[in-house]
Amino acid sequence: MPPPATVGDYRAGYAPRTRAEASSAPTQKQGAFLKLPPQRAVAITVDGRPLAVPAGTTVAVALLNHGVARFRTAVGGEPRGPLCAMGTCFECRVTIDGTPHRRACLEVCAPGMAVETGR
Repeated sequence: MPPPATVGDYRAGYAPRTRAEASSAPTQKQGAFLKLPPQRAVAITVDGRPLAVPAGTTVAVALLNHGVARFRTAVGGEPRGPLCAMGTCFECRVTIDGTPHRRACLEVCAPGMAVETGR
């Protein structure tokens, strides 16, 4: 039988696993919210425009956070963007470093990555 859930159990989201880890984590409480330490930024280029995104961010999240909703254009001219966010719908396809039809929801941003949408 598994042990009972503790503070920061995976079912509650990303957090330390034990109370000891939680008390030693480099965070500060601000009201009801935790202030997390700053994350390392990764520089990418989207349609020739430089962007800085947090490390570990997928290309789809980086694009959406910077106001890009049209990832590609369908044959009929309709704009397309992420639908499932897990790689099954293929609606978030972009060109990454010259390779077309890469699913933005599955690709993690890397330093110097060049992303082209089908605007």
